[in-house]
Amino acid sequence: MDISIHDFDRDTTSPVTFTAASNTDVVWTPDGTHFVFRSRGRDTWNLWWMRADGVGSPQALTSGDIMDLSANALSPPGDRLIFAQVSAGTNADLWVMPIDSSDPDRPKPGQPQPFLKTPASEFRPAFSHDGRWVAYSSNESGVMQVFVRTFEPSTSGTEGKWLISGAEGAGPIWSRNGRQLFYHSQNRIMVTDFVVRGRSFVASQPRVWSTQPLLTTGFTNIDLAPDGRFAVLPAPNTLAKVRMTVLLNFFDELRRRVP
Repeated sequence: MDISIHDFDRDTTSPVTFTAASNTDVVWTPDGTHFVFRSRGRDTWNLWWMRADGVGSPQALTSGDIMDLSANALSPPGDRLIFAQVSAGTNADLWVMPIDSSDPDRPKPGQPQPFLKTPASEFRPAFSHDGRWVAYSSNESGVMQVFVRTFEPSTSGTEGKWLISGAEGAGPIWSRNGRQLFYHSQNRIMVTDFVVRGRSFVASQPRVWSTQPLLTTGFTNIDLAPDGRFAVLPAPNTLAKVRMTVLLNFFDELRRRVP
């Protein structure tokens, strides 16, 4: 599995990785000139940084024997990467890595620091557009749900956490207008409106944003463009269920009713 980029202006799709490895989970830098992705070697995963035009070689952000991890989101300035990592003896936890991209073709990754480590599994973290909040998926309740946490600890030492999805949900995406949070639940796109009051995050009752069924995949299935449109992998159209009754020996029944 390799990574390709589609150019909407030219209507062309071009591959940009050719490693014959499993390359997935693309995360764009804020200026769109580079992207981060994960790649699997023999038995381990690592994160890489690459130019979006495919020029040059990918630059390693992590190294070593990592059981599993996924690139997820860069902070608005592009100086921190948040990602989920699975390690021996623990479930998926959230980590933050500082990145010095003053030379954008040769970034200097810093030491990753844990952001959220719990007995549950946390996935798909996403920075809000002001960098104050992180939305993520967690199964701490027994089902996958969407939560929001403050990113920077408060001066009082307390941090906030808010349940967003109510029922099940995953894959949060922040709107560009800074007033909505999207996610998917039961193969539908959901949305909740929110307001920020001081250090509190106040979200409304989630509602269905689109009834278009999404294709069930093991990867991120939706993304939001700057103009508010979603790119999705829709579920294939299926025939409506039709109930049909077949009557056998029709003429015998006809003779019985009409001698």
